[in-house]
Order: sequence, then structure tokens, then C-alpha cells
Amino acid sequence: MIDVREKDERDRGYIACSLHIPFRLLRACGDTVEAGEKQIVTICESGMRASIAASVLGAQGVDARPVLHGGVNDWPGGTVSFRRCGST
Repeated sequence: MIDVREKDERDRGYIACSLHIPFRLLRACGDTVEAGEKQIVTICESGMRASIAASVLGAQGVDARPVLHGGVNDWPGGTVSFRRCGST
């Protein structure tokens, strides 16, 4: 699973074991994504960037699918959250 949200969004909570590649960097970093035997899934806050990210990866030859019907906040497995040092 590739989380395409920005760093500040991901800092509020993320899905454990997801790979973080911000949407704006995906074209430059997309060639480093290797699916292997598993399906690549993209996710964001609402689903819009995840859909575009899956298309960008598809254009680079990666079989990727967006998470539909919402984003990280709708993920049924819950998320990991943390607080950075010095933040409240």
C-alpha cells in the first residue's frame, strides 16, 4: 500500500506497513515501486489523489489500484498515530 498524502497529513495517522510517497513526488519515485507478487494499492485522504496516483503508476508499467470509497480515515483496520517531539 502506498500512502500518497503529504507528510503533515501522514503525521496525523497512517496505516501500518504502508509506504509513504507523497503524490507530488510519485512521478520521480514511481520507478522504485516494485509489486512483486502483491497488488499495489494507493491511498490518500479522500480517494482523489489515490486514483490519479494509480494512473501515474500504471503509465510507468506498475499494476496499481486505488482504494475506493474514502481514504485513510475510512480504513477498517485502524491507523497508527504518533506525536513528534516538541509537538502538542
